[in-house]
Amino acid sequence: MATSGTFTVLNKSGATITGHVSHKNNADEAICLTDLHDGQTSSIGNWHSGAGTHDSWYWSLSFGGGAAKVGSHGCALYAKDENANTVITIKKDEIVITPPVSGECSSSL
Repeated sequence: MATSGTFTVLNKSGATITGHVSHKNNADEAICLTDLHDGQTSSIGNWHSGAGTHDSWYWSLSFGGGAAKVGSHGCALYAKDENANTVITIKKDEIVITPPVSGECSSSL
């Protein structure tokens, strides 16, 4: 069963962020961040998933012009998360993926 929804990126890192966050390392499901200031939320991106797929989130982020932090982390999206917004919160040393209904996932940056 195919499901879809939206996602946004919330900056709580204490610095200005440049880079991108994507679902499934897919350019069609990416949000580009250009000078996303602390406390700001990005524009809206879209994600698409299906039964038996692996939902990974990918990022390449630069904080205040410093070296990029690149990584990925799995966080499953389910039918109950469809048609709602998933929030990707970027903190100083952690990224937190919060689907609208299912449980959140986090990873070190």
